[in-house]
Amino acid sequence: MQSNSWPSSLMTTNAVASRAMNDLIAQERHARQKVEGDLAACLELLTELAVRLGGEAFENMRRDNPGIPKSWRPDDWKDYLLPAANNVLFRSVRWDTTPPARQDDLAQEEIASLRKQLEDAQARLVIAERASQASAPRSSAASQAAPEARFKPKEAHQAVRVTPQTAASVVASERPISAYMTILDDVRSMMDNPPPAPAKYQELANGDRPWRKYFASVYMVGKYGLSAVMEMAAVMSDALGTVKPGSSSLRKIFENMRGYGYFYGETLAAVGLNIGLLRLTPEGAAMYKAVTGNEPVETEWERLERLHRGSEDTAHAAACLVFALQARWRGYQTTLLPELHAGKARPDFIVERGDERLAVEVELSTKDNIVKWRNLAALNGGRVAFCAGTQARRERLAGDCKLAKIPGVAVDIERFKSTPYGEEEHVSPLWVEEWK
Repeated sequence: MQSNSWPSSLMTTNAVASRAMNDLIAQERHARQKVEGDLAACLELLTELAVRLGGEAFENMRRDNPGIPKSWRPDDWKDYLLPAANNVLFRSVRWDTTPPARQDDLAQEEIASLRKQLEDAQARLVIAERASQASAPRSSAASQAAPEARFKPKEAHQAVRVTPQTAASVVASERPISAYMTILDDVRSMMDNPPPAPAKYQELANGDRPWRKYFASVYMVGKYGLSAVMEMAAVMSDALGTVKPGSSSLRKIFENMRGYGYFYGETLAAVGLNIGLLRLTPEGAAMYKAVTGNEPVETEWERLERLHRGSEDTAHAAACLVFALQARWRGYQTTLLPELHAGKARPDFIVERGDERLAVEVELSTKDNIVKWRNLAALNGGRVAFCAGTQARRERLAGDCKLAKIPGVAVDIERFKSTPYGEEEHVSPLWVEEWK
């Protein structure tokens, strides 16, 4: 029995060992494939990040060495990405609507210190350039040259801030801003048949430089008083019909014009929503007048600073600007801070579409003020219209009005965060709540 069972037992053991070995090999192969897949995904992610941070510079590196980035080791990625990421921290105009990542206090202080050093250096550079230009003999050719590409120091921004005493570069007037489609039709017509570049700005039209896009950016600010980059990028995108509003080519147009000295830029935030803003520098105002023959109008951003403490209450200013561009997208004509001469109430907006005309208040305060809502309702034939900061605050204010038997309509900034600007239909409703 033993002699007969031993070979059978051995065969069974060998079969088990063979199956175990096959299982181990299969598991090893599966693990290797997973690791290789993860590495490929990481390489794809890193490459996308490198393109977003480096753009043209990264593409030039890949063109010179086709082995990049597959041949890069971790140290190579670190050497490329860290300096590129640091440069992003100094971009003062944000083009998306996502809130910035939270950083600890030490990092914030370091960034603020570095930014101040950069601004000081830029200010000294501008002073040195002006001194050099003043000492050099002037020629007619030099006077026609386009401004050098440089960012304006913050001090210059403060010096030309529009006030009743220093409003020479813009026409300060209470006027409605047309609905989005009206602005789009005008800008598209201008870009289809762009005006010739005056001799002073010929450098912006030489070679493959997109003069019509450069001037369109100034045109929208100078003629309509638009401030928000996201709104102007959407208009230009629709006018061209070939690029998306968030494309790098459009972003570069606004960045270049700011770099050349035709725009000041800043980013404001309300309820976690960032909005990049532009206004004309004296050079930008001069370009608009040289091409159109007219003085540029006051932007909504400048009007808020002049009449409504926009430079102090930046969250309210940002909320007003967000509400305005969302209303225009939906076909409303907007008038910011109108003078109604009807009692003491002065709403933040008048919005008009067809036969509908409403005085609107943008309300971020947490105070309860039923008198304010009664005064606003008196301007609207008995009902209120307001834009709150959050959904919870909107519901609370609407509840107060309902208890006081004041009908109305309302919306909130959080509602506008739910869908990126420009992706909703133009017929989508402006108000998310109505009560009687």
